[in-house]
Amino acid sequence: MLDRLVVHIGLHKTGTSWLQRQAFVPAFGVQQLVDSAQPWDDHVLQSLVLGQNFDPHAVRTELERRWDASALPVLSAERLGGHPISGAYDRWAIADRLAEALPGARILVGTRSEGWEESIYAQMLREGYTGHSLDRPARSEWKTASWPGIYTDVAALVEGYRQRFGRDRVTELPYELLRDRPREYTEQLARACQHDALMGASVAAVHRENERPSDLERLRIANYFKKSALNPDPWIDLGPRGAELAARVLKPF
Repeated sequence: MLDRLVVHIGLHKTGTSWLQRQAFVPAFGVQQLVDSAQPWDDHVLQSLVLGQNFDPHAVRTELERRWDASALPVLSAERLGGHPISGAYDRWAIADRLAEALPGARILVGTRSEGWEESIYAQMLREGYTGHSLDRPARSEWKTASWPGIYTDVAALVEGYRQRFGRDRVTELPYELLRDRPREYTEQLARACQHDALMGASVAAVHRENERPSDLERLRIANYFKKSALNPDPWIDLGPRGAELAARVLKPF
C-alpha cells in the first residue's frame, strides 16, 4: 500500500522545479511516481487532472505498481494545483479526485507572496502565450475562465486541501523560505514527508530574474510564429529557431 505517499501539487513559480530536481531524487531515498519533465504524457495524471476515464481504484493500483516499496513515493506535478492561464478553474475537481483516489496521502502545497504575477507572466510567455499581460479581459469574464481567477488564492487552496485530507496532513511550503532560509525549508519538508533524508537537500534555490521587458516582448512576438499548447494555431509555424529569428527582425532592440 502507498501508506507513505506524498503528493506535491505545485504551484507554478514556488520552487517546484527545485524540489523535483534536487530533493525528490534517489540520492535522498525518494522515488517520483510520474515523469515530472513530461507529466502531460502520463495516463495517471491525465486521469487526475482531466478526469479521463477516472477510476480511483485504478489510480491507486497503477501507482502501487510503479512504486519499488523501499523509497519514499512522491507524486509531484504543478498542474495538480490548476493552471494560471485558465484561472485554475479545475482546481477543486482535481482536489476531489485526489482525495477519492489517495485519501491517506500527505499533501505539499508550494506558495509564494512576492513577485507572483511578473514571474508567472514570464513563465507563460516561455510556454507560448501571446498576450500583453495576464489581466482578465474586462468584457469577457462572463464567459471566459482566465487570470487571475483563483490561482493565487493560496490560503483558500491550503484550507481546501486541509478540509479534504486533514489539517495535519497538509503542509504549506513558501518559496521565500526556500530562497532565504533553505535549511529551515528542508527541515520543514523532511518533517512534512516524515523522511529525514530530505534534510540533506540543503542547496538554496536559484533565484531567476525575469527577462527584461524588451526580451519578454520579443519572446511574446516569437510565440505568434511557433505552435505551442497555448497557441496551437500560429500565424505561420516557423519552429522555435525560425520564430526567434522573426521576432528579432520585427523587434531588433
